[in-house]
Amino acid sequence: MTTVMVRWALVLVLVAFGLGACSGYRWGSDDREALAGRNEQLAAERAIAGGVASINAQAVTSLQDQFRAEARRHLEIQKANQQALSARGEQIVRLERAAAQRRTETIQKAAADEDCAALRTLPVCAAVADRLWGEATAADQN
Repeated sequence: MTTVMVRWALVLVLVAFGLGACSGYRWGSDDREALAGRNEQLAAERAIAGGVASINAQAVTSLQDQFRAEARRHLEIQKANQQALSARGEQIVRLERAAAQRRTETIQKAAADEDCAALRTLPVCAAVADRLWGEATAADQN
């Protein structure tokens, strides 16, 4: 009897295993179909994301090109400003030299002119004396 019970137990185990395998196969096929659908959905989303990434990459490249062009333009403007300031500085130096030379010539003419020599002894305000004889002479006249 024990062998019969073992055989029945073995048959029951095999039947249970067979039923479990059948139901597992059905559940597995349902899961496979769901996973296949999910896989297709994810593939479509990945394709969309790839397209968006490509568009974004093109936009970033375009912006970088624009920024580089703008930086070059600002550099050119800065160079032009530096050149203009340099030229202006040179012009100011030339004008100051010409004014100093004219002032020196005026002072020399005033010193050589007999009519102007009489003015040296007269009390003259500092502004006029500076204009005629320069600062050092105006300070010495008192």
